[in-house]
Amino acid sequence: MRRLLIGTALLCVVTGSFGTIVLRAAAQDASPDGEAGQLMANRCGICHSTDLVTQQKLDRPRWTATVDKMISWGATLSPEERDKLVDYLVAQYRPDLPVGATDGAK
Repeated sequence: MRRLLIGTALLCVVTGSFGTIVLRAAAQDASPDGEAGQLMANRCGICHSTDLVTQQKLDRPRWTATVDKMISWGATLSPEERDKLVDYLVAQYRPDLPVGATDGAK
């Protein structure tokens, strides 16, 4: 599966279709519910394991900076998607939640 992900990511970069391919296989390591969770799995999971995202416990300024950095590196998110993703990440993966816990926000 890792070869498939790397090959698909390379193909996306080479063909310039990075924002048009939705890589559902990358969502296997996370089972987020709701539109924002799927957005995270589909957009973040294109380049790396969603475990890399879900193990983080960041506050709003750090999630915002991280998402903005990913956008500067080629992640394709509209301004509305960016805001929705940051809200989701702050709700689900913030410093005051115990390891493995989420607040259930969708």
